[in-house]
Amino acid sequence: MVLDAPMVEKVENAAVPAAAWRRCALGLRAAMLRNKHISDWTKIQRWLQEANHVRWPRKLQDFLDSMGVRCEEPCGDTVPNSCFIALKFIEETGEGREFDRLST
Repeated sequence: MVLDAPMVEKVENAAVPAAAWRRCALGLRAAMLRNKHISDWTKIQRWLQEANHVRWPRKLQDFLDSMGVRCEEPCGDTVPNSCFIALKFIEETGEGREFDRLST
């Protein structure tokens, strides 16, 4: 996942990057991150790459379009909310400016 966020630069420049990544994950274990956020986001990112040739939504409509496609597929009732939570988690942990976040 490629994200141009302030936190990425801080972590990469930290004395112990592995420890900084753990702090960035808000205490969640790797398996929880993978199951709860990363797997949901990977599907959205794949669609964004194929449809718009980007890896991050440029505007809210990009995200909503990807959700529309996901909802047309057979998916559980909780998938749209899980995807939104993944977006919000990534934006919050990336420390992007609040007014630039799509989830607010």
